[in-house]
Amino acid sequence: VYHGWHERMTDGLAPLLQCADEQQHSYESIMVARHALGILLIVLVAFIWVAASQLITSIFKDESFDHPYFLTYFNTCGFALWLLGALCKKSWRAQLTNRGPSVQVSAADAADVGASTTKQVGLRTYTRVALAICPAWMLANYLFNVSLDSTSVASNSMLSTTSNLWTLIFSACFLGDRINPLHVLAVVFAMAGSTFVATSDADSSSGHNTWHGDLLALVSACVYGCYTVMLKYCLPDVDSEVS
Repeated sequence: VYHGWHERMTDGLAPLLQCADEQQHSYESIMVARHALGILLIVLVAFIWVAASQLITSIFKDESFDHPYFLTYFNTCGFALWLLGALCKKSWRAQLTNRGPSVQVSAADAADVGASTTKQVGLRTYTRVALAICPAWMLANYLFNVSLDSTSVASNSMLSTTSNLWTLIFSACFLGDRINPLHVLAVVFAMAGSTFVATSDADSSSGHNTWHGDLLALVSACVYGCYTVMLKYCLPDVDSEVS
């Protein structure tokens, strides 16, 4: 009797186990595909970044339009075009109202205001955060564009990657993030590569002084790291659609 009952239970559970295995395999396949897509997007962003830097250099030198502040201001104003997406996408419109995504708040803060542990993010929050981080964004991009007028695109691009170092330092100091040894190792490699490229650029400049542009690119990376930490500080737990 026991063996017969055991066989019937095994036969009944077999389809469920098979379905669970199929779901697990499907989930793993989706995660692999998403990881591959993420890497592809990173490569695409790097390509667009370098191409844009080359285009800016061409505008400054070949077209004799040496106005980095105007270029920075014009490009930053272009972000306003994203607001047109609110006309087509309902979730974007919801972010500009009190029906926007929820942000987790601490239990102490919730107790102080006598509310729940979530609060809504709306137009006032976006305005306050934008006013706080926009100066850092403008300054980082302005220094980035100015540096392209005094150094090569290679040096500019490599020195800009040192923003990882500043982000790591600022996040540890102001956000209390723990420093991962792997992150430190990655930053060390990035800094080493930036140093080699900057040194090589100085040696091959043929008398043209590039230290000014290299320094501006480095300061730009520092300000961009500050901007990244400010964004995380102002919107710590908001859904990725907000940014």
